[in-house]
Amino acid sequence: MNALGSALFRPTFNGPGPQPAPAPTAPSGTQPPEEAPPPPATGGGPPPLQPGEVAGPDRPSNPKAGNITFLPPMTTTITRSFERPVLRPENLGRIPSDYYQPAFGMWPIFGSSIYYPIGGTFGMGSVDVYRDVPEYNADGTAKKRQTTETLTETTYDQKKRTIGFGLAAAAAGGAAAALVGALKGAAMGPAGIIVCGLLGGAAGAAIGYKSAIGDKIYEQWMTDTIDHPTLIGYSQWMTADYRTEYDRRWVPDGKGGMREEVTTRQVLQGWWVRHNPEIRWRTVGSYDYPTLQHTAKVGPVGGTFMTIGAGALAGAAAGLAIGLL
Repeated sequence: MNALGSALFRPTFNGPGPQPAPAPTAPSGTQPPEEAPPPPATGGGPPPLQPGEVAGPDRPSNPKAGNITFLPPMTTTITRSFERPVLRPENLGRIPSDYYQPAFGMWPIFGSSIYYPIGGTFGMGSVDVYRDVPEYNADGTAKKRQTTETLTETTYDQKKRTIGFGLAAAAAGGAAAALVGALKGAAMGPAGIIVCGLLGGAAGAAIGYKSAIGDKIYEQWMTDTIDHPTLIGYSQWMTADYRTEYDRRWVPDGKGGMREEVTTRQVLQGWWVRHNPEIRWRTVGSYDYPTLQHTAKVGPVGGTFMTIGAGALAGAAAGLAIGLL
């Protein structure tokens, strides 16, 4: 039979075609499976942090460009018991007191300048030197006492740092721009100072925001020495004290008239004489104590100096650029 005949005599079925197998049903008495969490939003980054979460390398607080999120500060509190050395104040000895030595042979009686010693009468006085000295056990070791302390520390506040560092840098940027203009002999106008201040403020705000990202609090035990002080002497130094005097005279002004010429000179009035105790510290023991530390590398003091420096640099650069226009 040829191909045409095979097609004509092929059996035909009018019923429905093959159906897909039914989905398996869960046994009775069981809970339906939980729905899978929705996939993370596309865009090349992780989802934003939820309130209370701490940023880290795997969870940045600013995953989307242009999105600034200020994380709330988190407080950590610990209570620890440890041994602290027992110290008591003790008089180590006496040293000369500080005083003022006038440059005259005797105290001036007339005039408005009257001088007084600081702590004694022309160096004849003396003062006691007190320092904390450790107490000792019968075997000669430094005595310690069990103590319990509660420590509390809070992570750096991103919002406060951003605003505070920004304001400090803005002031530094405006001042640097004004100084650059003065050194170049061209006064910087208010608009230029404001622009330079804004640029410095932006740099400071960026430092404040970035320096607080991912900050966490962790516990770290530190070791310190127990030292016994001994007075071995004292040092003395003198600081000259000058007053400014004005000399006035009339000189020709070159136009047939006279003008007043004022000159200044420094006159030595006396010396501030000061003394500082020289103390030798002998280590007699050590002890451990708990602390709470920040994971952020930039602290408040270092961040402030860094911010002022960045703001001043940005303001000075902007001031130079404006001066060249």
